[in-house]
Amino acid sequence: MDPAQMGTPPEWMSGGLRQGRGEEGRLLGRTGPTDASLDIRDVRFHTPLWERVIGEAPVAIIALDPTRKILVSNPAAQRLVGRSSGELIGRDILDVWPEAGIEDILDLVEAALTGETTVSIRARPHRMPGGETGFLDLACSILRGHDGVAEGMVIIANEITEAVRHDEQESRKQVLESIGRLAGKAAHKIGNPLGAITACSSSLLSSSGWISGSDRELLEIIVEESRRLGKIVSDFLSLNTSRELHLEQVNVCRLLDYVIRTLERNRSFGGRDSKIVVRKSYDEALPSILGDPARLGEALRNVILNAVEAMPDGGPVRVSVGMAREDGVPTDSVSIKVVDEGVGIPAEDVPCVTMPFFSTKPDRIGLGLAIAWEIVGTHGGTLTVASELGRGTCVEVVLPRAM
Repeated sequence: MDPAQMGTPPEWMSGGLRQGRGEEGRLLGRTGPTDASLDIRDVRFHTPLWERVIGEAPVAIIALDPTRKILVSNPAAQRLVGRSSGELIGRDILDVWPEAGIEDILDLVEAALTGETTVSIRARPHRMPGGETGFLDLACSILRGHDGVAEGMVIIANEITEAVRHDEQESRKQVLESIGRLAGKAAHKIGNPLGAITACSSSLLSSSGWISGSDRELLEIIVEESRRLGKIVSDFLSLNTSRELHLEQVNVCRLLDYVIRTLERNRSFGGRDSKIVVRKSYDEALPSILGDPARLGEALRNVILNAVEAMPDGGPVRVSVGMAREDGVPTDSVSIKVVDEGVGIPAEDVPCVTMPFFSTKPDRIGLGLAIAWEIVGTHGGTLTVASELGRGTCVEVVLPRAM
């Protein structure tokens, strides 16, 4: 590109910059003249070519003066913080940047000031305008004069949310596959003798009326614990991601009703004296999905049991089914939400709850939601967890409709 086409650098770079300490305990003060007439909209830097380069850039570009006030913000930056250009120009960047990311901005600028090159930090969480959490790569370049004095700065933010989530899913998939293969081999080795122990002890318990007292109590413990171990072995086998799916048209509402009835029969809700109340809200006009009913039933069973276990003293479990929405607009996917009013999950633990062997409950091995996440993923769906400590948890399963 011909340098002559690039225009003249903006006049706001003519000020000086020194490293000082403000109210936040760090950052910048301005040296040199402060000219209120230095408006970025009036300088020759804003040629049509530069307008296109900056305006069409897929990354957020924000130019700051030495007092951290915004002079330039391109459309990508405005979308990132959910504000118009008029709402940004002249504002301190700390006043418009999401609170959770302010430390990143301060650290970035401070590191750039003490170095000679552009400083960057990768994959930082960022609260998006809609409230969801995204991820950004951030970079800061200090603009220096011929004498080496810092005269301004440019911050570039590249949203990498989809890439981060894709990498996380691939990493989780590889972990699950490795664990599944190992667990599957171990489970088969354990499962056969365990099955024999369970069958023999159950037969002995049911047919031997002469066993009584403490001996019978010991035998009952053997039967109960053998069955519990059998459930753990079954969970390990469920981690095997290579299991073939037997796909068919599935009515989600009927499948949920079947799962809930099965849990009630098995006293998974605590038996006759249970204080667990399941409240259902179904859109009966929903389209079918294409899935393996046995595997999907297993996933939904684990999600509902997770809600039940979060309320040891009982409470409502709300199960709702409807069309999934994105930005308030219905999509072609079906949403299943299971909401409890339990103890909730600490914010730092929420991203971990679908990982194998992670559990906030001391008496659980942490496979239920991991298995559900894997099953839903093999059906082309998503499982997300939202929780507030002390108020409860919502697990949403989204599955594509049958085409």
